[in-house]
Parts: sequence; structure tokens; C-alpha cells
Amino acid sequence: MKVLLINSVCGTGSTGKICVDLYNGLTNLGHNCCIAYGRGDNKSNINTYKIGNKLETLLHVLESRLFDNHGFASRKATEDFILFIEEYDPDIINLHNVHGYYLNIEILFEYLKKKNIPLVWTFHDAWPFSGHAAYIDYLEDKELPKKNINFKERFSYPKSFIDKSAINWEKKKRIFSNLNNCTIVTPSNWLNKMTKNSFFKCYDIITINNGIDLSRYKEKTEDYSINEKSKKNILAVANVWEKRKGLDDVIYFCNNLDNNYNFTIVGGVKKKLPSSVTHINRTDNVDVLIDLYKKADVFINPTYQDNFPTTNIESLAAGTPVITYDTGGSGEIIDKNTGFIVKQGSRSDFIEKIVSIKKDKNVSEYCKSRALKYNKDVMVNSYIKLYQKNLDKK
Repeated sequence: MKVLLINSVCGTGSTGKICVDLYNGLTNLGHNCCIAYGRGDNKSNINTYKIGNKLETLLHVLESRLFDNHGFASRKATEDFILFIEEYDPDIINLHNVHGYYLNIEILFEYLKKKNIPLVWTFHDAWPFSGHAAYIDYLEDKELPKKNINFKERFSYPKSFIDKSAINWEKKKRIFSNLNNCTIVTPSNWLNKMTKNSFFKCYDIITINNGIDLSRYKEKTEDYSINEKSKKNILAVANVWEKRKGLDDVIYFCNNLDNNYNFTIVGGVKKKLPSSVTHINRTDNVDVLIDLYKKADVFINPTYQDNFPTTNIESLAAGTPVITYDTGGSGEIIDKNTGFIVKQGSRSDFIEKIVSIKKDKNVSEYCKSRALKYNKDVMVNSYIKLYQKNLDKK
């Protein structure tokens, strides 16, 4: 089986790591695989194709900002990529994020419809069926929005100075309709339900949870301290900290808990943090990150926009309970034995849970057991079965 994976990045961020896990799982079983990606550099020794270049990416960013044209630039990059697809001749294509300043969806999907290549499309957010943003909420009438619902939304990713969300929604509906032999995959039940309420409802839509490499979470070797062991260690992790990730809430918790709590924040932060916070500006060292998870008494994830955050899984795998808002599919990852789910925005309730939660040997074992459900091997095997099922339909 020859599989082409398409994503905005390769090997970095949660989606890039998922693609590499799928690649390794496929090639380990003797399948042929290639990852086509748009941004960053491939630091892994795997078969890849880079879509476009830095200049084309910058021009795509410019079109997005000036004309709300995200997903409709990168014309030459997409045409060149189609030539590569013709040469590679995959049996099946697994799309992931088709947004990210690197593809022209109109050109690509016109080609895919003509070629009739079996498709699996993994939604990591709601961008495919939104007029603009990657994360959207239901309207008061329980319908999904067909355009930006307020002035500020056009400044969310992908930022734009003008609003063409209503037009872009109609264009996406036309472009993404009438795909032959296409299955939509969502990592969470929450996004599955939302997708079934969108114009994608005519397709098969299934849930395959994201998975991580649990073999890295071996028994702790050297125990090093983030801070004093007599205090409760609170850990918060994000690739880049921004408003939707709940940075303001984390800072609020820091300022409203006494000095018996030590906060460690991992990830890029532009705001000034309280002096009491230990800040680690993003680490690519997986073993260091695992030790941080293991040393923490609780992992907090007060996210306001998310699908199925792998950071929750990473914390459980390290034996550390999780407290999160009931945002997207974030709460699906934990149960009553492995943490707490708090109503979104209820900071006082969140603080109560931080104070009350206790990490002991039993809790750690519950967490590790729960994490087994999200082993990357389970995820990879589910995808391979789906690829084969779609190929059998051809």
C-alpha cells in the first residue's frame, strides 16, 4: 500500500508528530509512505515532499491578511505538488490540516475529484467547515455559523484585515462537496458531532483518538525537582501560549494561590509572567518534558479552544492527574479517577480543584492505566484498517 500524508508541518506540533507516527507505523509494516508538508524543516530521516517555499508562504500570509484569502493562495506551489502526486501515484491519500499558508484548496480538490483517489481526511479543528476561524462555537439556535459572528473573529487565526467569511464558507462548501470515497476522521467525539452538523454530514465520519508513544514514559530514572518538594507543583504546557490556550487563567491562578503552590509554564509566552513562575520557553527534549510531567502534582489545561489535546494524554502517561475546562474534546481524555473537568471560565471552581486534588500512588496508576487507551499503536492500527477499507471500496 502506498500512502501519501498531507499536513501543514512534519514532525513538529501535535499534527506533525501524528503524521510521523503514522509514517513509522506504515513503513514498519512494509508499506510505502511519504509526508507532504508546507512549513518548517523535516529533521527526521523519512521520505518527504516540501510544498512551496518560504517566499510562497509569505505571499500566502499576505493574501490572508489583506484579502481574507486563506487557502486560496499558493497557486504555483499547489500545481507543482500535483505534479509530484502524479509521479508518486499513491493508492490512498490521508489529508490532515490543509490550512496553514501552503495550499490552494480549490486547485488541489479539483484535481482530487478528477483522479478519484481514495481519501481519508483527518480534521484537527473546524477550519474545513467554517467561514474563517479554526475554532468555532454553535450559535444560540444550535446551528453552526456560516460567517464571522463578531468583529474580532477575523483577527483570530488566520488573521485578516477584511471579512470574506460568508463568501469563503460558500466556496468551501462547493469545493469540499462530491468527494468520492472519502472518510472524515475526528480525534474527538465533540468534533465528530460538530462535523455531522456541518455540510460534511453526507460523508462517513468516524472518531480515531490521537495517540502518543507510551514507551518513552519509562520509570523515572533521576528525580530532579522543579522547585521545593514541600510545595504542590502545578504544570501547564502549550506549544505557544495565547488567549485561547488559557494563559490569562493560568496567570490568575498563580496570583490567587499562596506560596504553597509552585507554577511551571512550558511554551512560548509573550506576556509578562508573575515573578514566582518558573518559565521554560518550549523544549524539544521529550525526556525533559516527561520528567516535568512526572514531577508535577497536577497538570492544568484551562483551554478555551481545543479539539483533543495530546498534552492531557502526556500528563496521564506520566502518572499525573489533569484539570481542564469542558472545552471541545479536552474532557473526553480524563475520567473521575484521573482528574477534574471544570465549566469553561469558572476560575474559582478551577482553583478549588487545584487545592483539593491529590496525587498518590493509586492516582498515578489510574492515570497510567487510562493513558493506555491512547497508545499511538492503537491509533496507527485504526488508520491502517481504515486505509485498507477505503481501498477495498475502489
